[in-house]
Amino acid sequence: EPAVFFESLMFPYTYGSNFVKEIKDRLGWEGLDGIYKNPPRSTKQIMHPERFILAREEPKAVNFPNITDLLTSYKLIKTNVLGEFEIYLFCKRYLDELSSKMASEGWGGDRFQLYENINDKSLLLISISLWDSEKDANEFFEVLKRVVSEKYKGFTVKDQALTSVTYQASDTNYIYLRKSRDKVIFVDGIKPDILPFLKIKLGV
Repeated sequence: EPAVFFESLMFPYTYGSNFVKEIKDRLGWEGLDGIYKNPPRSTKQIMHPERFILAREEPKAVNFPNITDLLTSYKLIKTNVLGEFEIYLFCKRYLDELSSKMASEGWGGDRFQLYENINDKSLLLISISLWDSEKDANEFFEVLKRVVSEKYKGFTVKDQALTSVTYQASDTNYIYLRKSRDKVIFVDGIKPDILPFLKIKLGV
């Protein structure tokens, strides 16, 4: 969406400018020189300068399981980290700004893999995110359920429990959400015959 794309382009001029100002105000010119040698490692540190200056909260490492044997009809087209800002933008495509900020602020680390089906060209997204606390993970989990309901009108809930939910968007497109302590798993575009085996690989 144009508004989300514009906000992404403006990130260096909004959050980035404020980050530089906070560094200079608190640490002086020497502090500014220091960020070139030891730059921030996440958008979270830029959005919340105190988490760079005071505590230096580093992103949590995500251990992604090897699932290539399950996805023989897919090719991996991208793997990367979203970070707090991109998760905020993702939520904002479907929800209000306040909900999106609340959902993303407790981000601790993440990694996603995006696949393309070599037969029908459908996309499969698998995302694992870690959060600062179980409360933060639960907030994101609840917001993700709202995102799915906005993204897929007319979906069917196939299975639901306290910490997981499976949606059917079409005969060949299932969405799976799972929360476990400080971890949230989000799978979008999975074929129903693969999902049970993917759950095992993901340890759920």
